Amino acid sequence: MKLAGNIIKNPKEEKFRNLNKANNTIKAKVMCFEGITQIILAMGYTNVDESFFKYEGDALWTLKAGIKIIKAELEPIELKYMS
Repeated sequence: MKLAGNIIKNPKEEKFRNLNKANNTIKAKVMCFEGITQIILAMGYTNVDESFFKYEGDALWTLKAGIKIIKAELEPIELKYMS
């Protein structure tokens, strides 16, 4: 959600459009989830090579839709662990 949000907030900043799969933080927090590649691609990223995804174009609605879906999937988990 944060990665997509950065692009939405800063659509002209190229640094937010690249997703380095080899980055340790990205590997630990994003790439570790089953099916994440399909989600990233559905949100509008392209698979540049084995190390990078890139968000090209201006169809920010795909990112907004992805954020909405992720939030909906996280809600039951968050409610389960609320104190």
